[in-house]
Amino acid sequence: GQYTRALDNFRQAHEIDPGHWQALFNTVVVAAFDLREMELADKAMARLDEIQPAPPQLPALKQALAEFRARLDQEASS
Repeated sequence: GQYTRALDNFRQAHEIDPGHWQALFNTVVVAAFDLREMELADKAMARLDEIQPAPPQLPALKQALAEFRARLDQEASS
């Protein structure tokens, strides 16, 4: 429930180790699904896309994010 604190911790981890994909992955999850801060989630996703090798969970996260965004769009248009 301490989403802001979690995001702060993820940011710090990423600053210490820019290749720390799990911090970016978790940022996407918390920003999008918990806080609905899609711009922050998109920025973290863009950085996550740049990490090589890409984490194996990345395709599933992208799919979940796309489905969530579609639901948000549906709710907004209802």
